[in-house]
Amino acid sequence: MRCATLRSGGCPRGLSEERLTPSGPGAYTMGRNNIQKKNQPPPFLRNSSSVMKLCIVFVVVMTALPGATVISGIAVFREDNASLPCNFGEQTSIKGTRVVYWQKKGVQSLEVVLEAHDDQEKTDHQDPKYVNRTELDSDGSSLILQRVGVQDEGTYECIVSQKPENHLDKIHHSTLQLKVIANFSHPAIAQVPQGKLKNGTTVNLTCSSVGGYPVPRGLDWIVSGRHEILKGEMQLTQDNCTKLYNLTSTLIWSFAEMVNISCRIHLMDDFGSLSSKIVTVEIEDEVISSSNGSNAIIAIVSAFVIIIIGIIGGLIAFERRRNRQMTPSTDAGNRQDVSNNGLPNSRGEDRGLMANDEDSAV
Repeated sequence: MRCATLRSGGCPRGLSEERLTPSGPGAYTMGRNNIQKKNQPPPFLRNSSSVMKLCIVFVVVMTALPGATVISGIAVFREDNASLPCNFGEQTSIKGTRVVYWQKKGVQSLEVVLEAHDDQEKTDHQDPKYVNRTELDSDGSSLILQRVGVQDEGTYECIVSQKPENHLDKIHHSTLQLKVIANFSHPAIAQVPQGKLKNGTTVNLTCSSVGGYPVPRGLDWIVSGRHEILKGEMQLTQDNCTKLYNLTSTLIWSFAEMVNISCRIHLMDDFGSLSSKIVTVEIEDEVISSSNGSNAIIAIVSAFVIIIIGIIGGLIAFERRRNRQMTPSTDAGNRQDVSNNGLPNSRGEDRGLMANDEDSAV
């Protein structure tokens, strides 16, 4: 089985995409948008071999009885080549011409994919969408369908007949289910508003991924700061030309602290998940809270200093008032001390001296 990467042309202009929006559990309603994106393989597939990038064969029912119906399946990445085995084996008893006929179950009728007589293709009845895209492998047992698109997904039938004369005898009939996979781009988160936010600001976070198929199993938001995983609601749009899906999911939240957020898309089957880069939502309240604490401390210290200064000022004023009240009694005491020391401060002493002078004269 060989898978090679081939690029297909672009889509005709004028085609829009269908938007699928949730209208209930498991239900979607249709809308319109004009977005068209190209899918990108995830890192674990970018280094794969060009010969076998990915061909996953899953057998649903298989029986080994000759000529019995064989139902199997194959999954191929979009724009790769799909090798669809017919599994009719060695038919040594074929008489006349071997006719291999491939057809696909369409919406309303069967589509002729390939018709070959003895490994020679005939295009008389081939559906136009398969022209120049089909060939048989070297032994004629497998159909090579080139540049696979999502539109090629479906059920294929291989009918092998022998044509001994003018009639066909069917000797083999098998059915194969083809699944097409397209890788979603790594999701990215857009934040509105950006930058540092005030506490309680409503933040609008949008996770988006484009160009994938089929629809993912789900999407969730990982809030690392709060250790929470929030289930996100996917909003899908499908391109009418490529049938690829673009998806978005919006988270509206009010944060009171700095958190790290990422979104994760869960792919179908066993293809794991895709995660976005971590986005940090910064809140100014952490800085403002610290500033308020410093201001409170400064206010308390200032009030304490003012109170101390007031108390000291009151004590000084009280001392000055008391000193002024004590000043007159202190001066009287000083004058009394001077008279006791023999200074002529008394009128009685003067009169005594004058009497003594008069007696001496007599």
